[in-house]
Amino acid sequence: MDKEIVGALFVPGNIICTGSAVIAVLTALNALSHHATCTVWWAVVAFAITASWTSIWKLEQLSWLTWAGFLSIFVAVFIVVVGVTKLDQPAAAPPRPPGGPMNWDSMPFHRQPRALASG
Repeated sequence: MDKEIVGALFVPGNIICTGSAVIAVLTALNALSHHATCTVWWAVVAFAITASWTSIWKLEQLSWLTWAGFLSIFVAVFIVVVGVTKLDQPAAAPPRPPGGPMNWDSMPFHRQPRALASG
């Protein structure tokens, strides 16, 4: 009886994880193009990649994928840490305006939320 309960819980969990992986890969690939036709083809490519990677049944076949995932997450965190902790401005960056990126001192209070929302 316990195996049936675990199996019944495993299937929806696997479907949710696979669906989120398809959406993540589709969003990443869709950043390359904004055409509707390309979006459909990227969805097919994302499904094929995700279906092939989630159909691995044995743990010894999964080890290389685990190391690739760990390495990509480690590199992403390292890039964020380096970007956040860097104090100097790059030489090729345009000079900063006086008062910071947005000059809050010269902007009326009622316009500040709109300025934040527009980026």
